[in-house]
Amino acid sequence: MTTQDRRGVTPPALFHLLIGQHGDGAAGNSGLITVPGVAGNELQFATMRGRLTSQLPTKEGIGLPSIEGIRRRIAIAKALSSAYLPIAGVLAPPRTHEALVDESRKIGAFGHGFAYSGHRAAAVALKTLEIFARDRIVDRVAALMAQFRDGLNRLSQHPLVGEARGLGLMGGIELVADKRTKRAFDPKLGVAPQCVAAAQAEGLIVRALIGDTISLCPPLIISAQELGLLFERLSRALDRTLAWAKSQGLVTASD
Repeated sequence: MTTQDRRGVTPPALFHLLIGQHGDGAAGNSGLITVPGVAGNELQFATMRGRLTSQLPTKEGIGLPSIEGIRRRIAIAKALSSAYLPIAGVLAPPRTHEALVDESRKIGAFGHGFAYSGHRAAAVALKTLEIFARDRIVDRVAALMAQFRDGLNRLSQHPLVGEARGLGLMGGIELVADKRTKRAFDPKLGVAPQCVAAAQAEGLIVRALIGDTISLCPPLIISAQELGLLFERLSRALDRTLAWAKSQGLVTASD
């Protein structure tokens, strides 16, 4: 088993950690960790959109599920440098890489590159991945997943919530005008932004998405105690929003 890519570059410490977790079934390839999957499909690790993502069924809930389209190519950015410096890239499986190499031998070099190749942002990205391994971020997330799911389940009982859904430490709270029928609010009413303002008044920062959905994306270093505070404050924010919605005659949901 090798932990070097084809240019002889040793991948960051996070990748060594992942290899250690998954034994001889994992092999370094082009800076990625490749693990044999179901029916011979190769699964790979990456960080994406501020969250640790994984194609491994054994890590279900931490990141992306094993979806055919996602498994082909993964765009990476934000978390690669903790957003301190701009950096992005694309991860592809070995078969894609080999196709590019084979065709380049026939017709010349594939003229493609990334704006931040060789940039000092790459050093920040390497250090970020080292910290992911050093502080065992994967384990921290896995240990909090059940608590996060329980918190979402409790919020799903709120009169203003039509659905509370999530994966890993990412969640969405969908606000509705009628809990029984799941009737949505008119987007022009700005109910989700009203809830965001109420949350800020409680000392919690969340954001509103399309469809009057409140997005929950806590930092991966959040503690169990802080996670508990998050749900307590969001629950109070929902109470505030419900009181406002009732005062405006916007809801038919019962307490």
